[in-house]
Parts: sequence; structure tokens; C-alpha cells
Amino acid sequence: MLTETARAARQRLAEILAGLREELNTANGRVKNLKSQIARLRNPEAARLAEIREQLAAGETRAGELRKEILRREKQRIDEKELRRTMESFEDVWKAMNLGEQRTLLRQIVEKVGYDGRTGKVTVSFKSAGVKELIQKEAVR
Repeated sequence: MLTETARAARQRLAEILAGLREELNTANGRVKNLKSQIARLRNPEAARLAEIREQLAAGETRAGELRKEILRREKQRIDEKELRRTMESFEDVWKAMNLGEQRTLLRQIVEKVGYDGRTGKVTVSFKSAGVKELIQKEAVR
């Protein structure tokens, strides 16, 4: 289960990085376009030039934020040994949590619980497909 958890976490991190890189490419394209607009302007109105420069500054700021976030995420590593230590201590943490804290945690991972009175079946929908997969694998064991 822990190997699968680590794999799922690495996959999620890769997805997040791909999204950030895509957003960065879009922001860089927008910045390039705005710079091109400024270069092509002949006798621009002051208001229009100010508007483009404001958009350019915002785009450059966003691109900088994205680069920092990408670097931060790239430094994240999913260490299976650390994950194992964390999960082994989870039972103790769960026992130490009060009912309200346990309820809050469950609300963060469980989307809904259903009950079919005709069949007596209980169904649980999770907010994350990865959590669902992990729970199903554990239930098989």
C-alpha cells in the first residue's frame, strides 16, 4: 500500500508540475505578445501604452511566481521510507485525535456515503481517485 501511495503522490506531483509548466508557457507567450505590441506602436495614446505596460508587468510577475513554484515543486521528493514512518505512526495519531478532528479528516477524503436498503450495501465515494484506489487495495488484503 505504501509503495502505491508513493507512486500516486509522485504521479500527482508530476501532474501539478505539468500544469504549472503549461501555465508558464502561456504566461511567457502573453508577455512576448505584449512586448511585441509595444514595439509596433506608433505614436501610442498614453492610456493605451500604460494599459499594455500594466498587463506586461502583471504577466512578468505571474511568470516569476510560476517559475518559483515550479522550482519548489521540483525539489519535493516522495521518500517511501519517510512515508512508511509517517503511516506507521498514523494509528497513534488517529487515536490521539478527538472526534471533531477525526470527522474533519474524513470529510477531507470522503465525498459521500450511500446505503442501499434493498441490498444492504454501503458505498463510499472518495474525493480523490488515488484515495479510492488505495482503500480498495487495502480492502483486498
